Amino acid sequence: MLKRKLLMTVLPLLTAGVLVGSGFSSWVFDNTGKTSDVQTGSVVLDGVDNNDTSITFNKITGLQLVLDQGGYNNRSEKDFGTYFRDSGSSTVAKLDGNATIDGLASYTFKVTVEINKNLNGWLEVDGNKDLLTFNDSNKSNFTEIGADSGVYTATIENQTVTSATFSLDLANLINYTIKPIAEDNSTNEDYESLKTAVEAVKDAAAITIKAEVVSA
Repeated sequence: MLKRKLLMTVLPLLTAGVLVGSGFSSWVFDNTGKTSDVQTGSVVLDGVDNNDTSITFNKITGLQLVLDQGGYNNRSEKDFGTYFRDSGSSTVAKLDGNATIDGLASYTFKVTVEINKNLNGWLEVDGNKDLLTFNDSNKSNFTEIGADSGVYTATIENQTVTSATFSLDLANLINYTIKPIAEDNSTNEDYESLKTAVEAVKDAAAITIKAEVVSA
């Protein structure tokens, strides 16, 4: 009998974990837990090639943005549950890549982060931190780059380089602007608006990240 009671206690917890892990997201609005069957949107990586340069991203399989406050217990955690992961459900903290540069003496390395317009008001790019690093093959230009309206740039002058590496800090890229109940009196209408926004990007790009080299 004791084993049966223990089994009945454990199974509901396992079931809840499976539901959340299978694409259910949980937020708190109007002091109440709300659940949606959508929690992710895809992230499109675009490395722009031209005659002088080529951009490659280190391989990540199916990069996704997860939007999940995690429910009532996390109502005072503003950014809990918002993160990037690959298709294998492993958390991805950094986006790394390489630029091949054909002897340009002056150029600008540029990364543009664009959030789907349906998520406007819920998410924004954090431009106050140095989230992008850029390092050329001469090891003399290691630049940490802050964003201006979602565009990160590093201008390299009077140097002929052949390659560069870059790294974007995904863990701190996005500001999670959904205010928890502890900070703001949200409403059920707010939840419906968020749910509509997230569902709109379910089969589309939630975020597009484009890297390119342009003339300085």
